[in-house]
Formats: sequence, C-alpha cells, structure tokens
Amino acid sequence: MKKLVSLLICLCMLVSVLPVIAAEPYIELNPLKYDEYMRGETIFVSGNTNIYVTLGLYAPEEAGGGAKFIMIYSPSEFLDGVTLETGHDASEWPDGIWKITVQSNGIEETLEFSLSETVDRTEDDFNDGSAPPTDPDKPNKPSGNGTTQVVLIKPEKTKLTLSAGESEKINIETSASSLSLEIEDEKVIDASISGKTLTVTALRVGTSAIWVKGSNNYADIKVTVTPQAEKPTEESTEEPTEKPTEEPTEKPTEEPTEEPTEKPTEIKPLPFKDVQSHWAREDISILYNLNIVNGMDDVTFAPENPVTRAQFVTMLAKAFNLDSKSTISPFRDVKSTDWYFESVMAAFENGITKGDEGNNFNPGSLITRQDMATLAYRAAKAAGKEFKTDDPVLFDDHASISAYAVESVYAMRSASVINGMSEDIFEPLGNATRAQAARIISRLISLG
Repeated sequence: MKKLVSLLICLCMLVSVLPVIAAEPYIELNPLKYDEYMRGETIFVSGNTNIYVTLGLYAPEEAGGGAKFIMIYSPSEFLDGVTLETGHDASEWPDGIWKITVQSNGIEETLEFSLSETVDRTEDDFNDGSAPPTDPDKPNKPSGNGTTQVVLIKPEKTKLTLSAGESEKINIETSASSLSLEIEDEKVIDASISGKTLTVTALRVGTSAIWVKGSNNYADIKVTVTPQAEKPTEESTEEPTEKPTEEPTEKPTEEPTEEPTEKPTEIKPLPFKDVQSHWAREDISILYNLNIVNGMDDVTFAPENPVTRAQFVTMLAKAFNLDSKSTISPFRDVKSTDWYFESVMAAFENGITKGDEGNNFNPGSLITRQDMATLAYRAAKAAGKEFKTDDPVLFDDHASISAYAVESVYAMRSASVINGMSEDIFEPLGNATRAQAARIISRLISLG
C-alpha cells in the first residue's frame, strides 16, 4: 500500500512539472532551400515555436544592413512556412549576403543567403525533395535539366493598376527563348504575350496576378482593376450611414472636419461618465475638443477598449492634419469605399505605414503597443517633431520588442510620450487601449 501511495505521489509531481516543460520556448528553423538566390525569386523559411515569433529580413552590410521585412507570426503561421519575394529592383535588392533572423522570446536563430544577378543550379537542386510546399495560388517553377542557369525574367512593372476596359503593354527583360503565361483570375483580367511584350486587359473590378514563366523561373505581376475613371467627388461631411464593424455603436472618428492644431479657446465639457476620474481624462478631453476622438455613445468613451489599426491611423491623420487625394489603394484589404480609406492613404503617402509583405494593411486588427509607438513616432517625425537619440536604459522585455519598433519605443519614452506598463516592462505585443492612444496623441501634439 505504501508503495502504491508513493507511486501516485511521484506521478502527480511529474504531471505538475509537465506544463512548465512544455511551456519553455524554442525555435526549430528549417534551412533555406538554396544558399544562393537571385532577384525576383521567392525564398522560403519555416520553423516550430510555441510562442509568437518575429521574423526579420536584413539587407547586406555594404548596403546598410537595414531591415527589409520584419513581421510577427503565430506558431501555426510560422510552422506552415513563410515566403519572402525578393524584388527585381537592384537598388532595393542589392547583390550580397542577406540575413534572416528569427526571434522568439529572447531566443534567436540566423540564416544567411547570397543574392546575385544570376544563379547556376544543377538538376539535383531542382529535384532534391527539399522544395518548399507549393503555393496553390502560384505556378510551380519548372525543373531544370543537367546544369542549368536560372534565367532572369524582369517585367518593367510588377504592379499595375487599370480601369475596367483599359489595356496596357509591359516589356519583359529576359534572355529566355520563350515565355508563357498563367493568370490568377481570368474574370478580372485577360493577358497575352508576343515575343517579350505582355498585353494586359482589364475586364472587371477586382485583383488578379499574372505569372510570366520561362523554362526554370517566373516573375509575377500584381494587377488591380478599378472602376472606369471618374472625376473625384467632394467627400461628404455627414456621418457615414454604415459604421465600422469594430465599433458598432461608436460615432466614427473619421468624419471629415477642419482639425485645429491648437487647443480651442472654448473648452467643451467632457460628456463621458466613464472617464471623469480616469488617469487619461485630460488627454481625452483635449482630443475630444479638437474633434480627434468621439465616444462610443453620447455618455460613454470606453477608455479600456482596444484600438484597431484603422482607428489609430485615423486619429493620427486628424491630429497632424494629414490628407490624401489618392483614389487607388496600394493595400489589398483597403478599398476606396472604406471609412478609413483617406486616413490610411494619408499615412501611406507620408511614410507612416507600409503594410505587410503581402500588401495588406490589416485595418481591423487590434494594434499592438509597439506598432502604436512606431506609427505615432513616424507621424510625429513627418510633422517635424524632434526626438532624442541617446542610448536608453532597456526595458526588461527588450528582447520581445521587434527590431523595427526599437527606435520608436525608446525615442518616445525619452520624450515622455509613452511609458511601459510598469517601470521596467513595455509589453510590446499587448493591445493598446483607447485611453493609451489618447494619451500618446495628446502628448505628441503638445511637443515643440
């Protein structure tokens, strides 16, 4: 009996330890398929981690070594694999040694690959069984025979915007003897190729892609078809009849108004009952009087509710009087009919936001604290605000701050615009609240 009791105690102790062991972060990073790539190719990387992972692509040191892409992935997304397309432009994608760095809660792995104009590969390279999973939305690259030099296929344009009914010719720079085409959505566009000239015809509104294929390589061209060109109309100053799904009861903050850049002389009393004793009351009052924010209803501000990327960019656009005359969006998930369209376009045109590598802005996603700091920092710099660049005292969770956000986070802290969730903890991946957003923007506009 004593032996049985002892055995049960041991089993209980073992079970209690298992979650701790399973929770320990780790990274398994698969090597790149090739050590050498050329501009215009797609590279593939994947791994395994049980916590969120940050992937960064860095340019060669001789080109400045700056970050080209930095993205945050969930464990499942990273496990499925990430593809990064190298651009055709030599000024943006110079030859040399590129680095891929993967960070996960302080753990870091680095891979390197060289990028050059042309690459020699053997048949084994194409048929070694280590090729990444095929993308169902893209054609497979043809296999090589014997020792094969990958032939560069370089369209003069890799992004094209046409009005429905329009056509455009694109020249293809290549030494390939023949080219073929594959179209993603033939209902949106039609295309044909004669020699090295591609003709694209827009059929109806939508997005599609064309893959121009040689014997062992391809290039892709993204096409956006807009309605037939019309003269831009004056935007309505009335509230939209359809409100954003992220805040179904809130009066849209995107209502076009003439935003003052200084405090109004007459201060409107704050009508929101849930902020009368809140730590951000004064900041909310300032932005309310400047018509930068409204409430969820006439008497509720909901200061602890999270903020979406579209909502925060709209606040920034109003705070810094940013506007845009664009009628075409560079983002796949932002349409000209969206309530936040003008604000997102203004942010894009002023270098405040660039979207992700898939040309998405992710307007409905909740904004993280590090992204809030980054967008606000860029907006303030675009408006001529100056920040200190002294070496900072690092937060205890500094390793969790993505590389692209590091400068913004510490510059904003040095200017007393943003602080940590505690003295030593920043929580970069935590979701920002409406109160936090109001404080940051209020302090930014008060900076000299």
